[in-house]
Formats: sequence, structure tokens, C-alpha cells
Amino acid sequence: MQYRKFISFFLFISFILITFSGFVLYIMPHGRVAYWTDWRFMGLNKDNWSAIHTIFCIVFILIAIFHLIYNWKPFKLYINKNQREMLAALTITAILFSGTLLNFSPFKNVIDIGEKIKSSWKDNKIAPKLPHGELLPLK
Repeated sequence: MQYRKFISFFLFISFILITFSGFVLYIMPHGRVAYWTDWRFMGLNKDNWSAIHTIFCIVFILIAIFHLIYNWKPFKLYINKNQREMLAALTITAILFSGTLLNFSPFKNVIDIGEKIKSSWKDNKIAPKLPHGELLPLK
């Protein structure tokens, strides 16, 4: 087996699963509604999607480390030849990170849209009367 190719394919597949499960988590209803209504997407519930996302994030990180190890020499050359682009990427990452934490627009708008989608799943006819009512004993 050619490990560099295997790692590249595995990294790509993990990226696709993280992206898709992240989108599902972005639009799924809030926990209390998801549990109360037994919400499912493609046959999987909230806990299933969260588990898939978590496991493949960990797999992605581990495989990315192996990818970097197998490609360390070309990566070092790439960094040395493209310092301006790397600095630009780091700057944009810092702006996105800070803007998200500080709740600036348009980052806040993206979060608000997700919250609106999550809240749209709520049906007042079958909404829980109290938080986590599904966990209460029948007594």
C-alpha cells in the first residue's frame, strides 16, 4: 500500500464527513427539541450526528498530522517560498476567529441564521413543556 496516497484519500473522505455532519449539526434543532421529537436526519439522531462529527474531527486531526509528517520536506519548502501568503492566511484566520468570538457582523449573522433554522424545527403543539422532560421518570 502506498501510504501517502492512502493518507491523502483518508484525509479527503474525513473532510467530506466533517463538512456534512457539521452542516447537519448547524441546522438540527436544539437538543431539547431534537430529543423530545425524536428528530432524525437520514435515519440518524442528534447523538449519532454529534458522535460522527466528533470522531471524524479526531480522525481528521490525526490523519492530517501523518500527512504533514509524510510531506514535511515539501511543506517546509512551501512555507519558505510563500511567507507572504502564509502571513495573509494567518491574518485572515485571526480576523475570523476574533470576529466570531466578539460576535461581530457578518459572523454573528451566520450564527443567527443557524439559530433561526434550529428554532424553526420547534412545533409548539409537540414542544416539551419543560426542559429535558424526556428524562423525567414516569412517576
